[in-house]
Parts: sequence; C-alpha cells; structure tokens
Amino acid sequence: MIIRFPFVTALMCLSLVIVMSPISSASAADEVGRVDAKTQRDRLRSVQRRKTRKAGRFSLVPSYGLTLNDPVVTTHTVGGSLYYHLAEGFSFVLGGDHRVMQVDSDAVHLVRSQERWVRGEQVLMSSFGFGASYTPVYGKMALFSDVVVHYDLFVEGRGGLTDVEAEFKPTGSAALGGRLYVNEFLSLDVVGRWLMFSTEFRGVEDIKAPLFLQTGLAIYFPLKNRG
Repeated sequence: MIIRFPFVTALMCLSLVIVMSPISSASAADEVGRVDAKTQRDRLRSVQRRKTRKAGRFSLVPSYGLTLNDPVVTTHTVGGSLYYHLAEGFSFVLGGDHRVMQVDSDAVHLVRSQERWVRGEQVLMSSFGFGASYTPVYGKMALFSDVVVHYDLFVEGRGGLTDVEAEFKPTGSAALGGRLYVNEFLSLDVVGRWLMFSTEFRGVEDIKAPLFLQTGLAIYFPLKNRG
C-alpha cells in the first residue's frame, strides 16, 4: 500500500496534465488570435492601386465660386470645366464661369445711403478659356486606420476671354487645386483660380486679378476605370 499509493497519485497527476494541456493550448491560441487581430486593426492599411485612374477618360466638373480678394464686392459664379486626361498626370481643359450674383460690402451700402452716387468699375460678367493641367503630387491618407482617402494636387493654366460689360478682354488664368477621390468615377475638387485681364476705369487702364475659390464634384467618363 505504501508503494502503490505514490504510483497511483503520480498516474492521476499525469492524466490531469494530459487532459488540461489541450484546453490550455486552445486558450493560449485564442489569446494570441485576439492580440494579433487587435494589432492588425491598429496597423495602417496599405493600398497600392489608385482608386481612380484618369488616363484616357473625360471628367466634367460643375462648379460654384466666389471672389476672395475684393474688399468692395464679392462676386459669385457658377460654371464648369471639361477635362480630357491624356495621361494620369496631364490633361487638356476647356471651361468657363458666369456671374450669378454680386454682394456689396458695407462701404458700398454707406455710399449709397448718403446718395453720393459714383460710377462704379466695370463688372466681370463671364469668362472662358482653354488650357492644360499637370498633376505633380499624388498620395493617400488613412482616417481612423480604416478609411483610405486618395488625393492629388494639380496646377493649371488657361488662356481665353473675359466679358467685362459686353467688352471681351484677353485673359490669362492660373490655378492651384486638389482632388479627393470618392470612388472610381467621382471626386471632390477644390481650386484657387486667378484671372488676369485689363479694364478701364475713368480713363485709366488697370490690370485686374480676382482670386476665385471654386468647388465642384467631378464626374469621370466612362464610369469605370480603363485597363
């Protein structure tokens, strides 16, 4: 009895270890899986392909704009641009804008209230032009580690005409803008655009350079990426 008791005890302990080992292994595996899943969630996702490929496609951009650098009046415009993307980073563009509203500043209201009427400067009615766009910067950013947003930055130049109270003036424009891609056929475009044209005020020639902030939703055609 003295000899068999330790042997039986040892055998029971060994059996218990064998039975508990799979349970412990499964628990450890589950714990490792939870840690690994958490690590994967915390890791930034890498997306190699561009969401929207522009080469060989057209894009139509209806836009709304307003002037930022005129202390007297704020001009509101609606317009649009049509792009043909010859390559991912280069495109031709045809576009224009038309004035829909002009908001006077408090200084203009004060002059009018005192009935000191003066001849105002010539008013920009519309403008249009043709040019080219180049995209030197393309990138992506992660929001909350789950949503990856693709974007690009572009520069643009146009030549055309501006209607200044029925007088068409030769016009140049330069623009700096960015696109946030929603999917393969939509992007949100934000552009700062300078127009440069000559006007005459009280017999004096002047060069005007209004700065417009324009926003629009671009639609790409065909709706599917090529290739």
